[in-house]
Amino acid sequence: MQRKTTKNFRSILFRGLDTILINFSFLIAYLLKFETLFSLDKEIYNNIFIVFNLAWFLLISIYSKPYNSNRLSRSFIRTFLQGCTLVILHAAILATLLLIFKIQNQSREQLFLSYVIFCGLSITIKSFVLFIIRWLRERKGVDLKTYAIIGQGKLSDEINNFYDNHKEFGYNFNGYLNTSSHNSKEFKEYILNNNIDVIYICLPYILHSDVDKLVDIAYELNVDVKLVMDFRGFITRGLHLQYHDYIPVLDVDVKPLSNIGEVIIKRSFDIAFSLCVIIFGAPVYIFTALATKFSSNGPILYKQERVGKWGEPFHIYKFRSMYTDAEKLGPALSKGDKDPRITPWGRFMRKTRLDEIPQFFNVLKGDMAIVGPRPERQFFIDQIVERSPQYNKLKAVKPGITSIGQVLYGYAENVDEMIQRLRYDLLYLDNASLSTDIWLIFKTVEVMVLGKGK
Repeated sequence: MQRKTTKNFRSILFRGLDTILINFSFLIAYLLKFETLFSLDKEIYNNIFIVFNLAWFLLISIYSKPYNSNRLSRSFIRTFLQGCTLVILHAAILATLLLIFKIQNQSREQLFLSYVIFCGLSITIKSFVLFIIRWLRERKGVDLKTYAIIGQGKLSDEINNFYDNHKEFGYNFNGYLNTSSHNSKEFKEYILNNNIDVIYICLPYILHSDVDKLVDIAYELNVDVKLVMDFRGFITRGLHLQYHDYIPVLDVDVKPLSNIGEVIIKRSFDIAFSLCVIIFGAPVYIFTALATKFSSNGPILYKQERVGKWGEPFHIYKFRSMYTDAEKLGPALSKGDKDPRITPWGRFMRKTRLDEIPQFFNVLKGDMAIVGPRPERQFFIDQIVERSPQYNKLKAVKPGITSIGQVLYGYAENVDEMIQRLRYDLLYLDNASLSTDIWLIFKTVEVMVLGKGK
């Protein structure tokens, strides 16, 4: 039970930390607002302070998501979003309780300042802790979990590659297990002798009759079990688990964003967000345009035909990042930093994604969305579809300025890489929603600020 005890301890620890911080924030905000901790309205603010804490304890009692995340789901963006969510929910509960108890003399400025201080402190401290923990795992080998894989093949290799590329998650590979050569006793001994924390069972490579036996043993030894299946060959949207009596059935939604409400919300968000970027980002547009103009000969904007939703062609707009004769020999993909066709300023724009920002006008026109699969040229689509017909599934949604493929993979230098990026973009069809769009926008901003674009 050690792992569950550790998880519970971490949950209690962070609940306690946030409880201390929100009370500290309330008092500091009170001091900043009234320049004293002893106001003439002491009795009123004692009541407000009590209700403030009551709202907090109600919140952490019914909303446990920020305190139950695992090491794979914890991230800096998630920490920020969860901190903001806690503040919004607490403010809503507090407002309700103040109305119930008929307390109306509180300072809204003081309460707002309390939330600002709490949000800043909580997010900063948790982000710092997350950074230190990941650094210790990656550089010092601290807080590692050991995992083994049952079933060897391409899928298991990809699991290993994932953890090899993400040392910060702290998973150490112990080896492969062949169930045909391990009876129950040997399997138990292997887990205990090697201190295995997690067992990955790759279902395509083992017999169904072995799964129950392995899961029962892992349950007995309190070892986490991950069942791995590869649905990427046919999924076009999300999977939903249903039960027909006691029979589990995976329901595949094959119509991404088919609900009229989803379409209206997404389009409204795209228009509102694009207008904000164009209006408030005008200085960035002007600076980028001038830098493009004076850094090399040629037009500021670059126009090219791309393929949109349901195969409809449209013209995409970008700040020019290449010399004007870049494709005099015909269509060709960029070769990354070594591509001589890219101007020095263009290389910076590609790293920070500044070359993409004129596409917000494409969004307003309705040709594109903020988030969606990357639009390609018909010349390359024909080559992709010939080798990977799954690409046709992406035509069901509008192409986007940013995408999972752009964030997690980047620009492709050849058709092979375009197909690899395609796998990421197919994930968007599985999870298309406003929350996914917002998450990808945050990730894109991170790429732009850190200049991590490939």
